[in-house]
Amino acid sequence: MDQWPQALAALEAFETEVAPNLSPRTNAARATFVWPRLAYARARTGDLAGAQALIAATPLDCYLCVRERARIAELAGDRAAADRWSAEARRQGPSLPFAFAEWGQMLMARGDIAGAIDFYEQAIERGPRWADPQKYWGDALMAQGDEAGAIRKYRAAAERAPRWGALHLAWGRALEAQGRRDQAREKYTEAARMDLSAADRAEVVRRLGARTQR
Repeated sequence: MDQWPQALAALEAFETEVAPNLSPRTNAARATFVWPRLAYARARTGDLAGAQALIAATPLDCYLCVRERARIAELAGDRAAADRWSAEARRQGPSLPFAFAEWGQMLMARGDIAGAIDFYEQAIERGPRWADPQKYWGDALMAQGDEAGAIRKYRAAAERAPRWGALHLAWGRALEAQGRRDQAREKYTEAARMDLSAADRAEVVRRLGARTQR
């Protein structure tokens, strides 16, 4: 839900309060399970130097680690490194969807919508029951002005993740762009009952309020 300060605090608490009491074997897994997530949380809260230092201490044969190396490099504006690490993640996990979807998100942020869609499609081929790339593909279609196509992707994502608040918000936007305001309001109302980031909840409240005033 983009609650990065809270995520960082929880991960830091694990490092200081839980990790010292772990068995040596379990403690060794921190470098591949906890540190990549902690590094990314640091990056998302603005501590790029701390993120880069921690992710550099993770092993290179760790799928999650190289994925987070790519995402941290992208946040740092080092596209060459992001390209390299994302390619390495896809090499290490060619049958897994996650690095493909994340690379699509990076391409989307760079303005390469067609390239992003290609990688979302590849992610769906590898993880047909995973909702995220369906939703991301819908977002890409919305950026292209294809509301009908976006709605189809959002509907497919909802079949896999029916309680995803951000998905219902995006679906409502697409419906509203088509002029289907009553249906859009239904989606916003559904989203309001689900978990949302602070920004998404503020948007849902604003859109529902705007509809009430019409």
